[in-house]
Amino acid sequence: MTRQDVIEQGDFKYIEKFADVTTFLDEDLAGRIPEPKFKEQLKIAKIIIYPVITTLYQGKESVVDGRRRIVNARELVLKDKDERFRLVRVKMFLDIDPDDKATWAIILNEQRSVNDILTWMMVRQLQKEGKWGEIFNLHRLDKARFKKFDILEKLDHPDMWLQAFAEGRITQNTIFAIAKLGGRQSYIEELYKAKEKGKRLTMEDIAEAKQVPVAAAVASMPKLPGMPESQPANPNGNKPLFAAVITSTLEVIAIANTLGDALTAKRTYNGEGCDLYQLIKLG
Repeated sequence: MTRQDVIEQGDFKYIEKFADVTTFLDEDLAGRIPEPKFKEQLKIAKIIIYPVITTLYQGKESVVDGRRRIVNARELVLKDKDERFRLVRVKMFLDIDPDDKATWAIILNEQRSVNDILTWMMVRQLQKEGKWGEIFNLHRLDKARFKKFDILEKLDHPDMWLQAFAEGRITQNTIFAIAKLGGRQSYIEELYKAKEKGKRLTMEDIAEAKQVPVAAAVASMPKLPGMPESQPANPNGNKPLFAAVITSTLEVIAIANTLGDALTAKRTYNGEGCDLYQLIKLG
């Protein structure tokens, strides 16, 4: 298990990492046993969405929350041979007594309150299975959450973002912001793919995407199967070019074939003020 940098949040410090579910000891799982129904829920999600919570206290790491997920994921790996569930994301808090119930009540309430994404995933699967009665019951219990699902349904590639969420590379708020980008979603996808493995997509990245003209973002998309070679935004069939230009002097620091390459040049530039442009051939 590779440790990451210590993250400070208020009075708490924690480390985010991945752990192999088969390495957890039975004695630390409080007698939990596999549950067929819960295993099916994990299969529907395809990933373990929320992190397991542990604490490193007096040199010993203890599981505080997530024993059920660990036990059932371990069963899926060892008996069902499903490697998708081998790694689980862990938030390991530092120097908090595992028996400090008051502190853990605060931490776990915060963790469990953010479950819009998991509920949305479950509803999507229930729709596919035609289980409308179960969806009705969920709606009856939490109508406010269902209003948010209309936003999430606007994601172009939900599976990719759900995987990123499970890996801790984006937050729930970021997913909602991506869904609201409309035609600029292709731009943020390219930006995300260009990041080093493990690096997070931030709200600053979202703000940058909002500044990109929709036409430029769409033009940078790869041609999809069945699409004509000449697209409406580019009627002459010429491949678009993108430029990174210093705002104050209009000096061109890079011309690239893709928006992602132009973005890389912009970010490499150390000065103040650099804009991206799509170039159009006039003749």
